Amino acid sequence: MSMILIFESMGLLEGLLTDQQKFQKSFQASSITALLSAGLSTSPTVAAAESASGIQSGGKTGLTALTSGVMFAISIFVAPVIAMIPQAAISPVIIITGALMMKELANIKMDSLDDWFPAFLIITLIPLTGSISTGLEFGFIAYPLVKIFAKKTAELNPVIVTVSILFLLNLILSATI
Repeated sequence: MSMILIFESMGLLEGLLTDQQKFQKSFQASSITALLSAGLSTSPTVAAAESASGIQSGGKTGLTALTSGVMFAISIFVAPVIAMIPQAAISPVIIITGALMMKELANIKMDSLDDWFPAFLIITLIPLTGSISTGLEFGFIAYPLVKIFAKKTAELNPVIVTVSILFLLNLILSATI
């Protein structure tokens, strides 16, 4: 889960930040909130794709997050009413969010198999397995393998190879346990 949290945060911040000079401080802030969440026994707080709407509407000072927090606090009292909404009613929102994220496919080099195939695995295996982490695992495992088969090992670095091996071990252990 730690690896998923790290890569999710990195990917989202990379996509959401207009000024890449702020990436390190933003990633550090995300890391601190994830640690505090663990200390408070809550699920990890991460930047989300939905944060893009707040950022695009000008919310950069924290007032947008504060307003969202207040609205979530109010939602505690209306949770029984919200619970009556069927899961099927939520599906269109998730589908639209996924469709909006598809514009990032334009950044993938489609002219060579070793660049687009791992991304293709991630995109297809997330919905087919019903798990974001499993889809990411297969993409991260496939990336160095495809680069090796394409004889482009110079494009690999030790961090990518290490992460891929860790994902492979996690996948094997998950399947055997």
